[in-house]
Amino acid sequence: MASGHRGELRMAGLLALVVVVLSAGPAMAQAQATNTYAVVIDTPVSSSTGRPFGASTPFLLTPGERRVIFATSGANLCMAGNARTESRADAGFGWRLEVLLREITDKNELVIDATWQRQWQNGRAIEGPVTAIRRQLQLPEGGRVQLDYLPAGEADADAGCHAVGMALELSRRPRPSTGLFELDLWLMAGASADGTVTQRQTLRTRLGDAASFYFDDVVLEPGGAHAQVEGSFELRDLLSGRFDSRLTIARKDRIEGRPLLPSGSSTFPFNAALGEVVEFRVPMGGFSLRVRLRQLR
Repeated sequence: MASGHRGELRMAGLLALVVVVLSAGPAMAQAQATNTYAVVIDTPVSSSTGRPFGASTPFLLTPGERRVIFATSGANLCMAGNARTESRADAGFGWRLEVLLREITDKNELVIDATWQRQWQNGRAIEGPVTAIRRQLQLPEGGRVQLDYLPAGEADADAGCHAVGMALELSRRPRPSTGLFELDLWLMAGASADGTVTQRQTLRTRLGDAASFYFDDVVLEPGGAHAQVEGSFELRDLLSGRFDSRLTIARKDRIEGRPLLPSGSSTFPFNAALGEVVEFRVPMGGFSLRVRLRQLR
């Protein structure tokens, strides 16, 4: 971690503090209120040649949100494709899958309700009532669970891919063991007639780590009250250029010669793209904090 520029920011008073916009840099984005978590819908096809094939499709789940996904192939298993949120017109094998992310355990396992139905088999839609199977599972990072398996049909014998059957699986990608990220932090406040006043810090972190930051005191009134702003940033997941994280901001005010007076703290789970600048209000008003995450390697 690198510490921020040292120094005190002197201002006319707390009422004069306003949030201002950085004169240069990327456009800001609003933080999303909740985290999303990546799961993968896998439809591996086993083959008599010993060379499996198939598709793996990542989806983002939000706690409490129910999603319907169709995992199918075409008229034969040689035509297996990516899972999607709408059924394909030429489906001949596959499932309707409904997933609900209930909670995330302390061990970062996803508790998921999965309900699936076989809706296509042997190259055609299944006629009549279809049984739905429900299962609750805990999916750790790098974990994989097979839900069902469909054997190949008559049409696959002449299809040329030597398919034996297709499975329906849920999985999570393992957490990368490498990867270095740089986090830029700007503490924003208003000044009277002098324009923008900021403090900036740059921290380095890795996936799964929590990095702490501490800004220099901000003088609210000359010879009077000071504000301390500090917090932590946890990088929790990364998928397709977007990251899930948790930001905690705490503020404490003090008066010269007196003990610290806790003023409050806030925690923000959010999802954003690498390179985006996202702004958060510091507790008790008067300040904002802007963050930007970049991947170094």
